[in-house]
Amino acid sequence: MSLSQPSNYSGASQLGNVKENWLFQLFNQDSYLQFDGVDDYIDLGTTTASSSINLLGTSEDNGTGISVSFLINFPELGQTESIFASNTTATYSGYWIDKDANNKIRFQWGDDVSATQHDRRTMIGNDTALSANTWYHVIITSTFANATSGTNIYINNVAETIEGDGNTEVTTPTYVSDGKAYIGREDFTATNYGGKLYLKNLAIWAGVLDSNNRTAIYNSGNFFSLDEDSGNYNQSSNLKAYWEFNNGENFVQDLSGNLQNGTITGATYKGFLPLAYRDTTVNNVFYHGVVKSSASIRNSIDVLKSKSKTSNISLSIINSKYQGTDLSKELFLGSNNYYNRTVKVFSQLNEISDISECLQLYHGRLTTIKHNDSSINLSIVSKSPWDNKTLPTLKAGSGRFFPVVYGSYTPNSSSFGSEAYAEAMGNDVFPVEVDYWGFSYKCLFHKNIGSTDKTLHYYEESVDAFLPLEDDNGAIPYDSGYVVATKWNLKRHFKFKAIDVPLRSSNWDSTNLAGFAFDGIADETSTSNPSTFGQITFNEAGTSSATKRVDTQFDIPAFDDEFDSFSSSSKNELKIQIRFKIDNFHTTVNFPGGLSVNQMEIIDQSRFGGNAINIDNTIQDGPTIFTHSDLNADSSSDASSVSERTEEYNILTHMNFYKDNSGEYEDGLWLRIKRRASKGDSSQGGDLLTVKGNIKIYDTRFLTTLRVRNFNSSQEGMARIRDVKKLYSGADGLSASWDNSAITLGHQAHRDLLIRYAGMPTIDPENYSTLNSDRSSWTIKYYQHEEEDLIKILEKLQYEFGFVHMINPSNGKSKYVWIHGTGTNNAFRVEDVVATLKKSDISNLNISTTSVKDIVTKAIINSNRHPATNKYLTQTTAENSTPRKKYNIKSKENTPTINLDALALTPSSTIATDKQADFYSYYSQANGDVKKLIDCEIVNIQKGYLLEVGDIIKFDDMVVEPFGSNWNNYYMIVSISRSAGKIKITAREVG
Repeated sequence: MSLSQPSNYSGASQLGNVKENWLFQLFNQDSYLQFDGVDDYIDLGTTTASSSINLLGTSEDNGTGISVSFLINFPELGQTESIFASNTTATYSGYWIDKDANNKIRFQWGDDVSATQHDRRTMIGNDTALSANTWYHVIITSTFANATSGTNIYINNVAETIEGDGNTEVTTPTYVSDGKAYIGREDFTATNYGGKLYLKNLAIWAGVLDSNNRTAIYNSGNFFSLDEDSGNYNQSSNLKAYWEFNNGENFVQDLSGNLQNGTITGATYKGFLPLAYRDTTVNNVFYHGVVKSSASIRNSIDVLKSKSKTSNISLSIINSKYQGTDLSKELFLGSNNYYNRTVKVFSQLNEISDISECLQLYHGRLTTIKHNDSSINLSIVSKSPWDNKTLPTLKAGSGRFFPVVYGSYTPNSSSFGSEAYAEAMGNDVFPVEVDYWGFSYKCLFHKNIGSTDKTLHYYEESVDAFLPLEDDNGAIPYDSGYVVATKWNLKRHFKFKAIDVPLRSSNWDSTNLAGFAFDGIADETSTSNPSTFGQITFNEAGTSSATKRVDTQFDIPAFDDEFDSFSSSSKNELKIQIRFKIDNFHTTVNFPGGLSVNQMEIIDQSRFGGNAINIDNTIQDGPTIFTHSDLNADSSSDASSVSERTEEYNILTHMNFYKDNSGEYEDGLWLRIKRRASKGDSSQGGDLLTVKGNIKIYDTRFLTTLRVRNFNSSQEGMARIRDVKKLYSGADGLSASWDNSAITLGHQAHRDLLIRYAGMPTIDPENYSTLNSDRSSWTIKYYQHEEEDLIKILEKLQYEFGFVHMINPSNGKSKYVWIHGTGTNNAFRVEDVVATLKKSDISNLNISTTSVKDIVTKAIINSNRHPATNKYLTQTTAENSTPRKKYNIKSKENTPTINLDALALTPSSTIATDKQADFYSYYSQANGDVKKLIDCEIVNIQKGYLLEVGDIIKFDDMVVEPFGSNWNNYYMIVSISRSAGKIKITAREVG
């Protein structure tokens, strides 16, 4: 259920003695929250020394002092009333504010040793004894000095004489790791911890407010919103927490953005405009029965798009007198402001007189007022915490946003002396925008990563690799967020393989071709699994001498920056490493006297390669990389070999040497394997010889260092630096705002967005633990750099991760709804059913089906977004062949392309048995076939008020069967419309 029902609703019967009235609360700037002094309070959660509200005195390192402001009213006098506590435990810790039994405002802080007079320092505003039922504006400023001169208390902007009490040695608050922050409560005493009071707002700043700001905030005692600068008030950027209690919200939102959101226990709102269908009194508040139209409220969910929606409502009101003036004047241009403020709608059964026993149906905001002499029309839209909010929210001075990042990422590792292959590097990184170009690039980050995973990466498009940069640094503060910097030269070390062998000699073995000499993404050897190699077998005859050359061109990538020959140290330049061995090396001769030459060479032939496949022997050799010579190997029985080895050679030296003459290896990289032998001068007899032997090349790889050559010695150098707009990071995304744990799953990110950006409280949403189990493998990789509406991002995650999110209007809590049962493989069972409807419970039954066009029988699903190109790394073709045949769907029909930007879990290509296993399997429950739809009106109020969208129901004992089927299926309510005394639903078949 979505609505939290009082007992009188669940006990209502279908008999005719149930009388329903609707109550309407319209809030204005002077509405307030009432605490009963017994057990009403606001829980702001656990705080620690690092919490935004737990500030230090000016004598401490990084201490700023504190300012606090609130609008307050005490209905009774003579008792101690708790107002606020920042870090309360059983001992005096943190700081707290109260009114003492002498009706004086006190500001206190403790040392966390005990709860005695010796463990606190107390500052009392000693001039003004507060009166009952009077609104006061209070400002407290303090440096937390033990001298009374360090603290000021202002009542209605008039400074009080400060009287000190307690231990003068407690010079600054002690904050503990398990303290709680409360409004209207403290935990130092076991009983009577609550404050009996009314509040309109409460603000906390870092620093001591000056007189101009104090006067502006006081605003002659009128409510003044403090979340934005206005007039002489210019301290909104120093807010550490700010709550407003005149808005009728079912939870309190920290408008400073510092996440000190809270849950309300017991406290109730007052000071609103109370209207109703019929005159009634609830909690001693008279509701004027002037609403003459019957409003209708519709809640619905779309299980295909995973969205929820609440309708707008319109009210027609009699323009009667209210407190001596026309109601139309009260609503607009009177002393109160109602536009864009909260409207709450409650259902009242049988004149119930306690608002806690009424059922809240709607939470909206007033947008339009129209009237004539006799009536008023009000337009009210649904109000949600994410309304009119965008993210990211933090901007650098340049106007660029600090990003929002979710997920677990992994930086690549490749450094000088420990180089990794570019082709083997992962893409588990996210982009970070460069905000500053100078001797370093400063990149905007989503959080303070400290010195963890601080390496930045450069994307090298030619090898599709994110190369880690040599210069790494921890995060540092920058404007309103953090940056990570790296040196301007983008120096990076790595290995790579050739792209191709565009010109291949025919002299490589037919089964061990040249391509096997540079395959793989690791250092290949004879023991690699699998072991591949390119082989050249020599068998060249000649008279007096024989020479055989095998030339091969290797195509290497074109990189963004130069090979590094100009750093003074830690540079690979451009080296080739060749892993090979030589077997059966000999030359057969038909003459005695021996050989003058008998060798095999590996030659860098790039300078003289040309572009012919077979190189003429007259073309001279380039520099020699390796030579094996054995003059005694003149028969097969005397054959020699070279054991498997790796030969390294710096190509860049010769590139640079030939630069002026030919433009740096104009024909690319050529390797020549040359085998030759010559008859010795003293040899007698014949002159025939044949060179033999083979060379197995297991690997040909390159080792390099790249970097930007120039900083600002040339216009070209500076342009290259400015051309870098993004680098990449493997640091983890944001941590959970409710417990600081890692966020790795989509629904966790969704919940964090609601808390961090929509101001929702940190309490567990309804159904969250079950969703956590069903989505335990649905990992997220998501980053947002550009401003976007919060609701669009929330709905994107809802769709990609397969759940619907709603706000329970009766308690303000989040609720997650999705298609799932609690049986084996998430099948539905009787325990999942909220209600079974029979023919006596309903009327106006209509049965229909979903459209064939809604069926998804085949889909191209793209997932795992590439961090640099925004293309997708994974493409899945998912198909459900049964309905394609059943409904005559042709091969090119009904095949949408679905792009998933955040979901990292690869969808299945077929429907899994457990429908919660992946994206395609989950949505097959809703779009895998034509489904039955049931529309009806609920006449049994007892069951009707049990129901809400997302609930699972069944039907039984009905007057007609659904088409050619029966009523054995399970249905989810996807729409419910309520008006006074009437409930209509639409239910969709789900199992």
